[in-house]
Parts: sequence; structure tokens; C-alpha cells
Amino acid sequence: MKALALVAHLPRQEGAMLKIWNNDKSQSLLYSTPTFKSFIFPDVKYHLTLTQSENHYDFHFILHGGIFGFDFIVEISGTSNNIRISRKSSRISTLFSIENIWDSKKNFFVYDILTFKLKGNLKRKNQVIVSHHHERIVSKLWKDDEKDFTLITGDRKLMVHKLILRVNSPVFSAMFKSGTKEAIENKVEIKGFDNFEVVETAIKYCYGFDIRQNLFLELAMPLLQFADFYDIGGLKVELENFLVPHINPTNVSKIEECAMNGNSPVLEEKCFDLIKMLKENTYCHVYETI
Repeated sequence: MKALALVAHLPRQEGAMLKIWNNDKSQSLLYSTPTFKSFIFPDVKYHLTLTQSENHYDFHFILHGGIFGFDFIVEISGTSNNIRISRKSSRISTLFSIENIWDSKKNFFVYDILTFKLKGNLKRKNQVIVSHHHERIVSKLWKDDEKDFTLITGDRKLMVHKLILRVNSPVFSAMFKSGTKEAIENKVEIKGFDNFEVVETAIKYCYGFDIRQNLFLELAMPLLQFADFYDIGGLKVELENFLVPHINPTNVSKIEECAMNGNSPVLEEKCFDLIKMLKENTYCHVYETI
């Protein structure tokens, strides 16, 4: 069982209707977010919807993936309203129902944005157990004193095993095979990446560490470019999965630039979609927290 936390921001669009919900003419779909891939649980996807039936509005949380249980608390924050509901469910959940959501006296919308938070625990059908033996091997390799290659970033050095670099990066593999100066001297200066934390995090990923718990936006963006430059494919996918749900109107330009520099069509497309939604006033922001 692991924790999942989501925050969603919905724009005020009174009277809007996307389509009839589940072929039920008495119920219409007002909002439907894209389907998001969970960063914490790569095999889990989810999306959120808001439907209307007369004056009742229902929020739904739909899970896709190997889940058999979800215990959650929902909180809607307004200037004078705070709703908390705890419920057990599986896959499709009606989070809560409220009346007259557009009533200005209820203050569900603050500056024309409704914000709600969902926190809960996911329980898998087939729980994946992390091997402590694997963790011990990773830790021993990282602390090993017989490393045979040096990465130089500014005035800092990081000792590594050539084997680890070779099996994770075709760029380093080609360097070692070609008899370059770096391969002979067993050291290379990392140019274009002055942040030591970026280099160290990428190498930790190569060693098998789970870097997801320590990621943040300002680290993930240059890390994506590093992963692209040295062709560390698995790391690049991890970072795309992390960055996509963090795109919002305040950082979309910065992330779009990062996507172009990091050669990430997936991320570029998501940025383009958000810009389009902003122009059409259909933007709904959902992001996952740890």
C-alpha cells in the first residue's frame, strides 16, 4: 500500500457541457481531465470528471490499472467551505456530490478557480515487493573504492565504474570503445552541465537508485537534457513522466523550452495542449504530489 496525493484546479465555466455522461440524458459531463500516468506508480493511470444532474454536481475519480482498493480523503477549499470525505472504493469512485456549485455565496470558486485535494492509499492486486538484496547491492556498488573512471563537473569530481556507464549510456559506451583521450586517461569533463547535483542524480539512476522521491522541477529539467545528451533512455522516460503533470500556466514556457532542448516530443505535445486549452479557457490542472 502506498500513498497518492492529487491537487486539481478547475476553471469556472458555468453552463458548459462537454457531452452526455454514460448515455444518460439526465446527466451531463462538465469537465474531464486528460488521462494521467502516475509518476509514483508507472502502471497506474487516472482521470477526473465533473458531471451534472439537475442541481447536483458529482466529482468522479477513475483509476486504470492493477488496483484493487483505494482509501481516500477529499477536501474542497473555499473561503467559507471545507468538505472532507473518507471512503473506500475500487477503480471508479464518485468522490462527492454537492448542490448549486456555482452559487457565489458558497465560495467554492476562488478567483474563478475551484481547488480540491485528494489524498489516499492505493492497494495493488499484485503487490510488488522491493528486494532489500537489490538495495544492498546498489549501496555497495555506490560506496565501492575500486571505481575506475572520473566525471569532472566544475571543481568537483565523481568516481564511477566504467561498466555502469557503458551499460546505461551508448554515448559513454562508444567513448570507451573508440580509444579516445578520455578513455585512456579514465576521466572526462562534463561540459554544459555545471550543476553537480544533475550529474550525480543521473549517475545514481544508472546505479539503480530510486531517484523519484528526491526530484523537483528545477532539477528534473536540466536532468532531462543530460539524459538526452548521454542517451540514458530509461531516465528520460522517468523524467517525462514526472514533468508532464507538473506543467501549468506559470511554467509552461520554461518546460516547453526544456522539452525542445531535451528532444522530448512527448513533453512538447503536452505543453502545446496546455497552451491550446488556455486559449480556449478549458484548462484543468491536476498534479501529483509525494
